[in-house]
Amino acid sequence: MPSIARESEGGLKKHNEGACRILAHNVLMSWRVILQPDPETGDWAIWCPELKGCASAGRTREEAIENIKEAIALYLEPLPVSTPPGAMELRVAV
Repeated sequence: MPSIARESEGGLKKHNEGACRILAHNVLMSWRVILQPDPETGDWAIWCPELKGCASAGRTREEAIENIKEAIALYLEPLPVSTPPGAMELRVAV
């Protein structure tokens, strides 16, 4: 029977479940961000055009970049869901 690999603290664990083989792991993705200085305040605005409404700012370029990383992570955080009996929640990398 095919197995499903799931991430654990020590790496990937394989489980025999279902009829397909899924390798689940953390995937780092790069996102395009736009960084723009505010001529009046000297602060920096930053946003991710692919994620509608995902924006931040900072007093320095470095602070703005760190802030948008956090904003993107929060934007992409999965919402809690209730699964019906017999259903499984899985993660897939794309």
